[in-house]
Amino acid sequence: MKILKHLFLFVVTFGFCNSYANGLTSKTDSAYLFVYFTGNGAGEEAIHFAIGTDGYHYKALNNDEPVLNSADISFTGGVRDPHIWRAHDGKTFYMVATDMNVSKNGWGANYGMVMMKSKDLIHWSSNVVNIPNTFP
Repeated sequence: MKILKHLFLFVVTFGFCNSYANGLTSKTDSAYLFVYFTGNGAGEEAIHFAIGTDGYHYKALNNDEPVLNSADISFTGGVRDPHIWRAHDGKTFYMVATDMNVSKNGWGANYGMVMMKSKDLIHWSSNVVNIPNTFP
């Protein structure tokens, strides 16, 4: 995996089925999920996934391309600082990211958060919380 300019890591252990990664063959196998964005340039403020078995070494998924289209889930067209966690039910995942596009709007335009939910880590629903509008 290429060297990342910015790493925001939250590791969760979860069961994979064999469609997620080679070498993990049953739902009882587990791995670490690394969620990150790659930088401040155009197209770099997007959510990427990587997996690893030891918490130190990771392999990027989706050919190290974003797993979600930032333009579809955010107001600004960019997301940064992703944080993911698994719900107590063990079946639902939540992710939050900063709705910010530095390459387009600069560093001063940080007005929102993107809230996401998934049951399978592939299909995500999302909502943008515009903080100044929601909490004037």
